[in-house]
Amino acid sequence: MSESAASCFDSSTSYSKPAGDVDLPAGRLFSTSNACTDINIRPNTNRYIKVCFETQGRLECQANYTLARGGQWNTIATNVRHGTLFAFSFRSDASSTGRWAA
Repeated sequence: MSESAASCFDSSTSYSKPAGDVDLPAGRLFSTSNACTDINIRPNTNRYIKVCFETQGRLECQANYTLARGGQWNTIATNVRHGTLFAFSFRSDASSTGRWAA
């Protein structure tokens, strides 16, 4: 793991998505930091996830879901500017826990 990736993951945040929701966070947005250049997630179990970016007041989502493997870091979006507002969109409305870093 590169030093920049280690720094990014050191600033990761835990998440808990309740059953019934597909978006994380529900009704609000995360913001990327200057610690990471990518948006990463480490779910505790395998999940299909895509990133939705805030663009001119609405969310624009990636076309396809990425299989995020449980127990390891998965990059969902690359080369993202600092301060970008985004949310994760899960294909399943099952509950999910883990960590994210962006």
